[in-house]
Amino acid sequence: MASTFFGLTIAGSGLTAYNAAINVTANNVSNVNTEGYTRQVVDQKAAEALRANAKYGMIGSGTEATDIRQIRDLYYDNKYWNSSCKYGEYDTKYTYLQQIEAAFQDDDTIVGFSSIFDSMNNALEDLSTNPMDDSFRNQFINYAESLCEYFNQTYNTLLNIQKDANSVIYAKVQEINSIANEMALLNRQINAIEVTGTKANELRDQRALLVDKLSAMVPIETEELEIINSHDPNYRTGATTYKVTIMGHTLVDNHSYNQLECVPRSYSTCQTDPEGLFDVIWENDKSIVSLASNAMTGELKALFDVRDGNNLMNFSGKVQSISTKDVMNPETGYLESLTVVTVSKPNQSEIEKLTLGESGRIKLDNTYFNYTDFTMNSDGTFSFTLDETILSRDLYVGGTANVGDSIDFKGVPYYMQQMNAFIRTYAEVMNDIHSSGQNAYGKEAGLFFTGLNEFSGEEYAFTETLASSTGDSYYKLTAANFKVREDLFREPKNLSTSSDVTKGDEFKDIVEKMQELYDKKQIFRGASASKFLETMLSDIAIDTNKMKTFSDNYTNIMESIKTQRLSISGVDEDEEAMNLIKFQNAYNFSSRMVQCMSEIYNRLILETGV
Repeated sequence: MASTFFGLTIAGSGLTAYNAAINVTANNVSNVNTEGYTRQVVDQKAAEALRANAKYGMIGSGTEATDIRQIRDLYYDNKYWNSSCKYGEYDTKYTYLQQIEAAFQDDDTIVGFSSIFDSMNNALEDLSTNPMDDSFRNQFINYAESLCEYFNQTYNTLLNIQKDANSVIYAKVQEINSIANEMALLNRQINAIEVTGTKANELRDQRALLVDKLSAMVPIETEELEIINSHDPNYRTGATTYKVTIMGHTLVDNHSYNQLECVPRSYSTCQTDPEGLFDVIWENDKSIVSLASNAMTGELKALFDVRDGNNLMNFSGKVQSISTKDVMNPETGYLESLTVVTVSKPNQSEIEKLTLGESGRIKLDNTYFNYTDFTMNSDGTFSFTLDETILSRDLYVGGTANVGDSIDFKGVPYYMQQMNAFIRTYAEVMNDIHSSGQNAYGKEAGLFFTGLNEFSGEEYAFTETLASSTGDSYYKLTAANFKVREDLFREPKNLSTSSDVTKGDEFKDIVEKMQELYDKKQIFRGASASKFLETMLSDIAIDTNKMKTFSDNYTNIMESIKTQRLSISGVDEDEEAMNLIKFQNAYNFSSRMVQCMSEIYNRLILETGV
C-alpha cells in the first residue's frame, strides 16, 4: 500500500524534474551566441510504478530526469568536416594563386614582362636605324638587362611564396599537434566525469570545436566506442574511447596522441627548390605523411601543392641498367666503386624543360636512393651516380625511376620551370644569332645572354650540348642567374649588329634576325617570345578562377550544412522561450499539487480524529 504522503512525493518529483528542465533552458539561452555550444535537453521518464495491493493494480510514482543530453547529429558533423576540408584546400590555393598571379602582373601600376620586352624591341628598332651608334647599342643592352632583372625578381618573388608556404606548413603541423594534445586531455577529463554517470556536455562541445578546426587542415575520421565491462557486458561503465585518424593513421587514441614532425629535406626534388623544405612525418613510426596523395585534402594539402606542385612534370623513366664505376677520391687518394643507374625513356629529353636537381633523391620502384650527380647521355638516357651500393640490382632493372612526386597542380615549381624553359630557349636562339655575327671590331661576337655561376662567380659559356650536374650547358641557366654578358656593358661595340662589318652600316642582318624573335618565330609553347606573358597568365587565370569557383561553392555548401546542423544542435531563442513557458507551467502545476496535498494532509492530520 502506498504511503499516506505518497502524493507529496509524486508532486516533489515533478518539481525536481522541471526545475532541472528550467535550469537547462536557462543554460541554453545564456549560450545562444557561444561558438561550438550544443543545445541540451533533459530526458524524462515515468518513475517506476508501485504495487498498491488493490484491485486497481499498480500506481505511478511520478517522474524522474534521467539525463541531460546534447542534441547533435553525427551525420551532419561528418558532412561539415568533409566540406570544411575541401573549402580549406581550395580557399588556400586561391589565396596563393592570387600571389603568383600578382608576380606576373603587368599594368599601369606595375612594369612587367610585356612592357619591358616591348621597350627592348623598340630599342632594337632604334638600333636598326643606326647600328654603329654606341648610344643605341647601350640602350638596347640595358633594356635586355632589364628583361633579365625582371626574371630575377620574379624568380625571387616566387621563391618567397614557396618559402612562405613551407613556413605555414610548419605552423599548421604545430597547430595540429596542439589540437591533438588538447583533445587527449579533454578525453581524459570527459571519461573522469562520465564514469560517475554524469554527461560532460560542455567538455564534449570543446572537443567538437577542436575537431571542426582540425577538419579544415586535414581529412579526418572520428570514432567513439563505449568501453564494455568484460566481466559483465550488460553493465555500463560510462567511459568511452574516442579516436581521430588522418587517412587511416591515428592522431588521437583516447588519452594518448601521436605527433607530426617537420623534417628539413636533405635532398632536392627540383632544380629550383630552396634548402629547408619540410617533409611531414609521424613521430611514432617516422613514416612520411603522403601529402601528394589524391586522398589528402585540406589546408595542409593546399600548401604542399602550392609549394611542390609541378603539373605532373617531375622527371621519370625506366631503369635500363645498374652498374659500377671506379672513381678516384681526391681526399683519400684511393679508388672508390660507385653505383650508376642508367634511366631510359625519360619524360624530359630536352634541356629547356629539364627540372632535375644537380643532386637529389631518386626513387627506383618504391625504394629511395640519393644521387650525387647526373649526366644526360648522347643516346637520350640519363646516368645517376648514387652515394650507396645497390646489392639486388636485378630487382630494379626494368622498373620505374622517379625524381620527385608527380603532383597534379600548377604550383611554384611549375611556373619556375616555365620561366626557365622560356629563358633557355630564348637565350639559346639569341646567342646563336649573336654568335654568328661580328662585333664592331670585326671579331666573333660571342654570347649575348649568359648566367652567373653562384659558386665561382664566373659566367657560363654554354659549351656543352648535353646536360649534367657538373657541365656547362643551358641546363645551368635559370631565372635566378639570367643576365646579359658582362663585357657588353663595358664595351657596347662588342654587340653584334652584322655578320660582316666590312659591308658597312647598312648591312644589319643580325639586328633583323633578333627582331624576328619578337613576334615572327615560335619560341615558347607554340607562340612567339612576345606572347610569353599571355601564355603564363592564361595558366594562372584558369587555375585561379577554378579555385575561386570551388572555394565559393564549398562556402555555400558549408553554410547550407551549417544551417542544417544548427537547426538540430543550435539554440533557437523562440524554441527556448516556448520551452521556458512549458516548463514553468509544469513546475507551477507541481507546486500547486504540493499545495493541494498540503491542504489534504492538514485536514487529515489536524481536523480528523476522535
